[in-house]
Amino acid sequence: MNSTDRVRSIDASEPRPRGGLAAWQMQRLLEYIETRLAERIQSGDLARRINVSVGKLFRAFRVSTGVSPGDYVTARRMNLACTMMKTTTVPLSRIAIACGLCDQSHLCRVFRRAFETTPAVWRRENMDEAQRDQLPTRPIPARLRTRSSHDGANTPRAASNAAATRHALSNSGIARCPVNISQGQT
Repeated sequence: MNSTDRVRSIDASEPRPRGGLAAWQMQRLLEYIETRLAERIQSGDLARRINVSVGKLFRAFRVSTGVSPGDYVTARRMNLACTMMKTTTVPLSRIAIACGLCDQSHLCRVFRRAFETTPAVWRRENMDEAQRDQLPTRPIPARLRTRSSHDGANTPRAASNAAATRHALSNSGIARCPVNISQGQT
């Protein structure tokens, strides 16, 4: 079973899973998330958009999509970062801000947890030749090419967060970050 098979469809013609969100609720949430990826998205704001409690939002969203709202937002942000890295030569610091992350180091931490590589290495491996020539030619230090023990990945909480992010990315159809993500539409 590949990662796209695990994503539940949000198509209105299919019956929704028991306990999940109605199609209009899901559509409203996805539109809200997509238009605000560069901003802070709080679960309370999402719940108010569809007039449910935060607890109901988390349960129903997970039933409908297979991932929590936070994991979905992180996956969408990582997909946006991948798209920007693949198609532009914008510096990683600006990509981080455009994706709703605090700074470049935040992008690097989240990206490394999701893809087990740094954004710079991923960008160089996936960028077109013409664009790659426009990037600065600074060599990447060996310590950044492999997972280091000082990045917090060895703590139980970090390992749990990393697993949740990888799960959300694989369930959202962007396991290795292709340019287009399934937003629930088939």
